[in-house]
Amino acid sequence: MLFTIKKKIPVHSDIITPNIVFSNGRLKGLLDSSNVYFDSKMADLSNTIGFEFTDRTGLNFRKAHIFVKAYQRHNNISRKEMMMLPFMMIIVSAASFWHYYYCLRYQPKRKVRMGHMVTEYRKTMWFFKNREKLQKTFCEWLKK
Repeated sequence: MLFTIKKKIPVHSDIITPNIVFSNGRLKGLLDSSNVYFDSKMADLSNTIGFEFTDRTGLNFRKAHIFVKAYQRHNNISRKEMMMLPFMMIIVSAASFWHYYYCLRYQPKRKVRMGHMVTEYRKTMWFFKNREKLQKTFCEWLKK
């Protein structure tokens, strides 16, 4: 096994702009805890980076770097974990693709559009094609 989870932490799984509360430029709280579960730091990071700092054209490296550095101040991230992060991001995007497909097929009242699936597909492919560049970049962020 390449990677094992040694310690599970509460993972919000939905850290996106509408769920973040700031006051005077400082994080004051997170809203919408309905999806909290226990998992690895990598699940926490990959969810946030994959949903908040990525679109169908790829990753916003500047914003992701700011987030990872802030996260690192509170949760130490190892080189091995950073090497796994691109693969976790692929998994998260692929799972989101499946979620949107399921909603389109079986829950039409949720008003999910085909565009959601297309975006997640493109994000998944982008992460896969750029996984080595992402590994290198993420590990460089640990040195700074």
